[in-house]
Amino acid sequence: MAVVSMSDKEFSRLNVLMDLDARRMTVRDACVLLQLKRRQVFRLLKAYRA
Repeated sequence: MAVVSMSDKEFSRLNVLMDLDARRMTVRDACVLLQLKRRQVFRLLKAYRA
């Protein structure tokens, strides 16, 4: 088992992406929480899924 070190910001971003992927959150809400544009959120989501 590997240990991964993450900052609070990275951990928060991961939680938002997991909620978005599970459809517990809308893209608009994710944009507000991450303070990113819609396009960037979709880019992050694509990388998360890969």
